[in-house]
Amino acid sequence: MNKASYNGLELYAPNSRPFGRTYAEWTARWWQWVLSIAKTENPLVDENGKNCANNQSGPVWFLAGTLKGPAERSCIIPADKAILFPVINVEASVAEGDGTTDEELAARAKFEMDQITDMRAMISGTNVNEVKQYRIQSPSFNVTLPTDNVLGLPAQTTKMISEGYWLFLKPLEPGKYDLNSFGSCLAGRIKIGISYRLTIEK
Repeated sequence: MNKASYNGLELYAPNSRPFGRTYAEWTARWWQWVLSIAKTENPLVDENGKNCANNQSGPVWFLAGTLKGPAERSCIIPADKAILFPVINVEASVAEGDGTTDEELAARAKFEMDQITDMRAMISGTNVNEVKQYRIQSPSFNVTLPTDNVLGLPAQTTKMISEGYWLFLKPLEPGKYDLNSFGSCLAGRIKIGISYRLTIEK
């Protein structure tokens, strides 16, 4: 299966290579994008979507999740962009003391994702029943954290590995769409929910 369709909206399959990169490589780029933005302008802590377009470039438009709790956002996206969106995801980095080798970072990211007990997603009113098929671990990558970053760490470049459940949509026709997701873990340490109201414009 190369794609799944929801009311005409198509998802790239986990084994696909959108725009010449693997799904896992794109998730690494998502983290490099979102963590490079200072907290005051970061889409992760945006309550309404006003930061949605910050630092966007290339053929894939990245939508941010949340650091905690719920969020409702609106976002205007060009019609020629694919969209990468985390249902729920985590990262492990050297800077945060999660390990120093690729093996240690990968194990930490996997451990965190193994604690997730509930994950759900809906695209324009249709449940994505195959969310568990879209669990992706990234390769190791470097991320540059600016001053006043969302992780609360000193500005630096650090090695990181991430893991999560993702939706990767092919470019949408002009119009309005809804994306909704929810994720939590048994201990309640992670509990997030997010709703996006998307307007796709030519």
